[in-house]
Amino acid sequence: MATARAHNKIQLIFRGRIEEAYSGETNLLPGMLAYIESNGTVKSHDRAGTGGECMIVDMDLKGGKTVDDAYDATAGDDLVQLLLPLPGDVLAVLIANGTTTVAYDGLTSNGDGTFKNATDGDQQMFIAMEVVTGDGVTLCKARCIPTCTKTEEST
Repeated sequence: MATARAHNKIQLIFRGRIEEAYSGETNLLPGMLAYIESNGTVKSHDRAGTGGECMIVDMDLKGGKTVDDAYDATAGDDLVQLLLPLPGDVLAVLIANGTTTVAYDGLTSNGDGTFKNATDGDQQMFIAMEVVTGDGVTLCKARCIPTCTKTEEST
């Protein structure tokens, strides 16, 4: 079994857009899939197997933090850096605990901000580019695919 590569940044090949929004929850980690709520705050993506606008939490470069440092909503002024990748961009994304990625297989939302292997009926957002097993905070090199750019209709 391959071990996780120690990624020291989230943007590996990135041509997309960067946005900022205030954190709406504690412990938003770099590499998480996120969305912006109607009140303008960032939360971890909570719909397993679904897509939506692809927003990945980047590390807090302004605050001098690394890929291991979470954002914190308790201060009320923690601006989260969000990456909106284009198809073909390569990012380090956070893999769910216990998930083993298979190179060139699709990844989808795990429903907690992390990614899992896509199964039938899931909307794929990324293609894994390495084999890793999610154990705590595990980042996987993954390529954004075109479906990642579609926006999810509100319910």
